[in-house]
Amino acid sequence: MRKPKKITKLKSTQIDAYVGRMLENIIEGKEILKLRKGVRLFSQGAEADAIYFIQSGRVKITIASVQGKEAVLAILAPRDFFGEGCLVGHSLRISTATTTESSTVFKIQKRAMLQAL
Repeated sequence: MRKPKKITKLKSTQIDAYVGRMLENIIEGKEILKLRKGVRLFSQGAEADAIYFIQSGRVKITIASVQGKEAVLAILAPRDFFGEGCLVGHSLRISTATTTESSTVFKIQKRAMLQAL
């Protein structure tokens, strides 16, 4: 009896092709944003109504404490998604997203993304 092959990871090109097709298939509910450095995409506590995909540039994800201290959770790069909490029931943003350089970002409305999935 042969052992089944173990799949350890998907090839990056397979993921890129899938994401590319998915983004192309979303016609309504998608917006391409060309942003300068320092633009806030959303703020902690705001309504969570969209997911984002970075085509180029970088985005910093931060969280602020009640005392006003800011912590950097992540610096995201091209091909990263963020804001996905809206897809799993978060009605409000738990962090803030700000560009750290000129960036091109896809903003995809929650309902459009759920239909694409």
